[in-house]
Amino acid sequence: MSRLSGALIVGLAFLVPSSLDAQWPEEQGSIWVKGSVFHHRTTQEFRANGDKRDFLASDAVSNSTAFFLDAVVGVTHRLDVWLQVPYFDLSFDDAARDRNSTGIGDIRVSARYNLLQLRAETGMLPPGSRRRFRWRTSPSTRR
Repeated sequence: MSRLSGALIVGLAFLVPSSLDAQWPEEQGSIWVKGSVFHHRTTQEFRANGDKRDFLASDAVSNSTAFFLDAVVGVTHRLDVWLQVPYFDLSFDDAARDRNSTGIGDIRVSARYNLLQLRAETGMLPPGSRRRFRWRTSPSTRR
């Protein structure tokens, strides 16, 4: 890769909008919740070597649906706790019989703690002094 293309890639990375708040733990008392749904339906099996082929039974169908509920709670201005609860609905139906499995999967709990408290003069904002930044890419978006 030439130096020019490397510099261009780095330059373009700075133009991509991003949330500068994302690196900090949630503020004390704040809560957010998110739900996600994923669904997959197939009539083929996928082998470990990368090959795929139809199921042996021509009428066989595999359905997989997953719902994830994520929640984050700000415990202090430096600590937040994350919880993820997955629910699965799996089925494999063919001429022999229908096989179903539903229920809650492995629940995940994690915590995020801000070890380093940065100062505003370093260019990074501490969690207590959040500000919203707007990326400006053209004169028409300026206020």
